[in-house]
Amino acid sequence: MECHTVTRTSRMEGGMRYGNRRRRAGMWIAGLAVIAAIAASIQLSRPPELVWWTSPPLGNTGQHVRVLIPYGWKSRMLPIRRDFTNGVASYRILPVENRPALIRWLFPRPTEDAVVGIDAMLIATPTQETSLVYETEREVFLGDPTARRSVQSRNVQAVVNYFRTDKYTFDRTYAAICNSLRIE
Repeated sequence: MECHTVTRTSRMEGGMRYGNRRRRAGMWIAGLAVIAAIAASIQLSRPPELVWWTSPPLGNTGQHVRVLIPYGWKSRMLPIRRDFTNGVASYRILPVENRPALIRWLFPRPTEDAVVGIDAMLIATPTQETSLVYETEREVFLGDPTARRSVQSRNVQAVVNYFRTDKYTFDRTYAAICNSLRIE
C-alpha cells in the first residue's frame, strides 16, 4: 500500500512572500518621501537670490540710492568719487568668495567677471519733476550681456550698470536689478 502525502502550503508562508514585497515597496516610498522632504527644506531655506543694498547718505541731500544686488556680493569702495562732497558718488558691487580656503581648493569654482555699478550725481539745476525713470537698456558688449537704467529725483540722478559673464544668471536677474533702482 502506497501512502501519498499531501503537502499544503499554509497561508502564512505564501503571505510572507507577498508581505516582503509590500514591505520593500513601503520602504522605497518612505525613502522617496524622505528625499523629497530634504529637497523641499533645502529649497525653502535657501537665501534669496537678490537682496537690497542701500548707499550711505548722498551728501547733505539726505537721500540714499537703493537697488537689489545678488546675495553674497559686497560693495567695494572706490578711492575717488565716494563721499558725494563734489556731487558724485560711485560704488562697485562685486561677487565675493566667502568659502574657506580648503573648500575653495578642493572644489574650485570658475571665476566670473561680474559687477553692479552704481553712480549718483547731484543735478546742478533741480527739475520740477518729482521723479523721472528711464527704460532699462539691455545690450551685448564685447560678447557679454550688460544692462543699464537711470532714475532721477529733483536734485539727484542715479544710474545702475549690471554686467555678468554668466548669461543664464544675467538673463534671470537683470530686469529685477535694474528695475529696483530707487532714490529715497
